Amino acid sequence: LTFLTDAICKEQGKWSDNVESILDTKFCNRHAEQTHYLAQFLAQQGVFTLLNHTTVVQVAQQIGHQRYREGEVVFHVGEAGTLFYVLFKGEMSVQNKAGDQVGVLRVGQGFGDDAIFDGIHSLTVTALEHCC
Repeated sequence: LTFLTDAICKEQGKWSDNVESILDTKFCNRHAEQTHYLAQFLAQQGVFTLLNHTTVVQVAQQIGHQRYREGEVVFHVGEAGTLFYVLFKGEMSVQNKAGDQVGVLRVGQGFGDDAIFDGIHSLTVTALEHCC
């Protein structure tokens, strides 16, 4: 799994505004308290609401992170994929094979699951602004 993160749970006052103080450039290196607050955030998001607390904490401990600049493509239609993403900051455009925008992803939404099951992405996802 990979998740896109930046100043998670800022509203709880437990995460720094400076994401580099918490995360390295590719993977999260968090202390137990930071993992706890990430797990609390995840437990309120989509499919994670169905999981027990222990499982959510285990997922939070395995999270990687990636940033995308405006206009940067996360993946294209037809590309192989094995990752599931959760958007923590920004918005992303979802386009079909013809290049038409068919949706917009917002904070807390997950994507990429189509490729986990089928092995191939059925849509293209592009950052509309700085996203992580």
